[in-house]
Amino acid sequence: ESPSAGTWPETKTLSGEDVAADLANLQLRMEDLACLSANVVRRADEQASMLRKHAGLVSSVREALPQPAASATAEQTYASLGYHVGKLQRHVRERLAMLVQDIERRVDEEVGALVSGGQLLQALIDDLS
Repeated sequence: ESPSAGTWPETKTLSGEDVAADLANLQLRMEDLACLSANVVRRADEQASMLRKHAGLVSSVREALPQPAASATAEQTYASLGYHVGKLQRHVRERLAMLVQDIERRVDEEVGALVSGGQLLQALIDDLS
């Protein structure tokens, strides 16, 4: 809702040209943010594609595992594989999952900011009516 006359905080008086210039600058900034947001989505899609490829590589490695054999070489191979699998599991669990959850939280925050901005924009439109 728009404040009634006399309830605006004290600011310098703006001319119609000033308001139009401010609106033009605001429009440019919003368009810049839309491009930035689209770029983030594109990069997130690329990263999701990379994660899918990594999952495919994990599947290939799993299928290529040698059959267990009772030899010292096989035990060494499995010990080394176990070490690297453990490191990869920790990396996925601790680092990647945390980053994806942070992105999800920030996207949720952006939704709230967009809703709030839409309400402010509607108030601006209502003032023109």
